[in-house]
Amino acid sequence: MFRSRDAAAVLATLLADHRDSDALVLGIPAVGVPVATRLATDLGLSLNVLVVSKITLPWNPEAGYGAIAADGTRKINDSLANKVELKKIR
Repeated sequence: MFRSRDAAAVLATLLADHRDSDALVLGIPAVGVPVATRLATDLGLSLNVLVVSKITLPWNPEAGYGAIAADGTRKINDSLANKVELKKIR
């Protein structure tokens, strides 16, 4: 796909309208933080790190259909979960 530096440059171009605004860039460890750092720097935006655990597909631990944050907040891709007939986590 992209090297971290390349991904940040592409995103910075796509998000140029947010330059020097009150937008917040969130980075997800590990690969997402270097991209987010570069993006925030390039656009003059604030940066924070969001620590989450990926909810993976049972047959492919690299592919996820949701995430859980440290505070218990869950985000599920219901469309994908329904498509592959996974039980929803509530």
